[in-house]
Amino acid sequence: MTLPSPNLDDRTFTQLFEEARKLIPVYAPEWSDHNEHDPGITLIQLFAWLAENQQYYLNRIRHENYIKYLKLLGIRPQEPAPAKAEVTFSYTGKTAAGTKVPKGAQIAADGIVFETAAPLTVVPAGLRKVITISGAGAVDNTEANSLNGLYYSVFGDEAERGSCLYLGFAENNPFPANKLISLTFNVFGDYRDPAGRPAGQGVNTRSRQTVSSAVITWEYFQKDSHGLGVWAPLAVTGDETLMLSGNGRLSFIAPGDMASRTVNPFSERCCWLRAVVTQAGYELPPKLDRIVLNTVSAVQWETMSEAQTFSSTGQKKYTFEASYLSLTGLNYVQSLDEKGSWTDRLEVKIEKDEKENTILITFGGGSGGTIPPRGRKNLRLISCRPELGEKGVIGMSTGRPCQKFCLGRNPVIGYNFRIQVGEECRINGQADIAWHDWIRVDSFDASGPGDTHFVLDVKTGEICFGDGVNGAIPPVCPSKSEGNIRLVCFRAGGGKKGNVLPGAVNQIINPTAGCTGLKVESCFAASGGGDGETVEEAAARASSGFKTGFRAVTSEDFERIACATPGIRVARARAIPLFRTGAAGYPSSISPALVTVVVVPFSLAANPVPSEGFLLNVYRHLCRHRLITTEISVKPPDYVVVSVTAEISVNSRFNPESVRQKVISGLNRFLHPLTGGPEGSGWPFGRSVYKSEIYQLIEKTDGVDYVQELVLAVQGKGTGQDGEGNFSIPPQGLVYPGEHRVEVIDPNRVCRLKGGR
Repeated sequence: MTLPSPNLDDRTFTQLFEEARKLIPVYAPEWSDHNEHDPGITLIQLFAWLAENQQYYLNRIRHENYIKYLKLLGIRPQEPAPAKAEVTFSYTGKTAAGTKVPKGAQIAADGIVFETAAPLTVVPAGLRKVITISGAGAVDNTEANSLNGLYYSVFGDEAERGSCLYLGFAENNPFPANKLISLTFNVFGDYRDPAGRPAGQGVNTRSRQTVSSAVITWEYFQKDSHGLGVWAPLAVTGDETLMLSGNGRLSFIAPGDMASRTVNPFSERCCWLRAVVTQAGYELPPKLDRIVLNTVSAVQWETMSEAQTFSSTGQKKYTFEASYLSLTGLNYVQSLDEKGSWTDRLEVKIEKDEKENTILITFGGGSGGTIPPRGRKNLRLISCRPELGEKGVIGMSTGRPCQKFCLGRNPVIGYNFRIQVGEECRINGQADIAWHDWIRVDSFDASGPGDTHFVLDVKTGEICFGDGVNGAIPPVCPSKSEGNIRLVCFRAGGGKKGNVLPGAVNQIINPTAGCTGLKVESCFAASGGGDGETVEEAAARASSGFKTGFRAVTSEDFERIACATPGIRVARARAIPLFRTGAAGYPSSISPALVTVVVVPFSLAANPVPSEGFLLNVYRHLCRHRLITTEISVKPPDYVVVSVTAEISVNSRFNPESVRQKVISGLNRFLHPLTGGPEGSGWPFGRSVYKSEIYQLIEKTDGVDYVQELVLAVQGKGTGQDGEGNFSIPPQGLVYPGEHRVEVIDPNRVCRLKGGR
């Protein structure tokens, strides 16, 4: 039974007409004839009839119509998203060799299945020492590294060039040689300015093009021919931390010639890795919570079928790093012909090695076996769960329009979902089945009769095919009795249920032979899981998106987009149109089509200065949003240091030294580039420093009677002073506090100046 459609507006023609006629005296008082013979009344009746008809059609808008309207706006409801967690493997007993955990290994949290997102070599070595050596001295951070929530400076408070982070491991062969090892870094990021406001938000969304502000080099202590040892470059294969600027993993090939030594002034002998700051420039010197080994990301989904595509080199044998599904599931191999069809290879031998996590594929086995010719991406290894049946088949096409097939699992991960449809053909004169990959689309609106498209409902796990007019109908394949529609890539999972608490992911499901003797635990809560958007939520997101500009046109656009640069913390930005740094005579002399954007990084320094990498990140981000005719220049601010010398009289009820410190603190806060200015949101770019405001600030301090004398000292490029002692600064300039001298006047001296004894 079809549910009745709701009425968005239930007013009838008569009601609409009467409401409009009652408004005539309000908007047209001179109109006095309201009888039906009047032409104006006839027009009102016409519009009431049109409005009633429009309401009729609006009341019949369906759920699908709203989705189409959102699509016209470039919005689609977000699909269910899987949660992610960081899990750490460790040994349940003593062992001397590294253990390989394959990609896709299944672990669980109260019945909720997660899978590892990458392969991991679990090593028995533990992190014994964490030492920081900088200009301020040597600090042992080993205990701080073992405690959650206790952060320590990686390279000291300044992170100057030459500062080092030493990581000490077992004295003898801590890592299996030539194996891929990863270290996971949890970096402190909840910075706040002195006013308690959070730092820039862009740091959580680093892109591949993000450039680090500083440069560090990783080394290990290597054996040499003299038996003394030497520091050698570490073979780093990946750095997700962006030079320890954020959370992530450092991956490297374990060296086989590590030597042990002590690091002065500490006596423990270890094999060492170290990070050396070779180019300073951190806006915020990094702080760490923990460095851990044997940690990998886990995603809340279950892989039911997967495909690994590779190129044929004309050889007979191919070896791959196996995933968990290829080790435990059913495997078969396909080859791609010149017509774009995939064919199952029957003369293939597939061998599994669970200890080494490898798959060996041998072609040419059996009678009449052939070796695939050379080609690019023309071979495919498909693995599927046994419960999916024969090679992941989900059904047989009947040749009818609008066929639907249910996957039996939901929600479905839409990313990389892939199906194949088989049809009968003749290959080398023999009957065979040719398999074709069909393409997933949102709807069949733009699909033609021959387009091999399908629609997937990720929430219900249902596949729908076209009707022969919009989208092709899967062909009938009588010789394929088990079915000719099968899954190639299929993952089920996602939802808020995956956002489990710390420690919840603690069970290994059906471990492979190489994973025995291991345990797993998640140190932090899983996050990122979502149930998907409803149409109403997507419409609300579309509405809010209209208020946010994505193109840099006005000065406010440039400033907002600069502050949202991903991967870095931009505290403030100022766009100055038609201005070029160093040019004289602005604004009477301008630079056409140029916008200079002055950026200030979030930093704990008195005058935050952006590095070259920081400026480059902002420039690249703005270039993606600018108009094609606009030239952009991203520059640091020209800082002007302001020092105040003052003599004050303090009320006798207050402590003079306490009042003096309050005055100095107030001056530092008022003249700060991030928290200063009249509104406390940062000193405005190019704003003059007025002597009267400094007077007012000091006199309002609790305990100050009056200011006896005040002198401002300003140093910086482009400054000027008027006759009243006020200082002007350039358009790209900012002030920051210098050394203030505040003296408290002796009351006896004040009395003598006034004529007392």
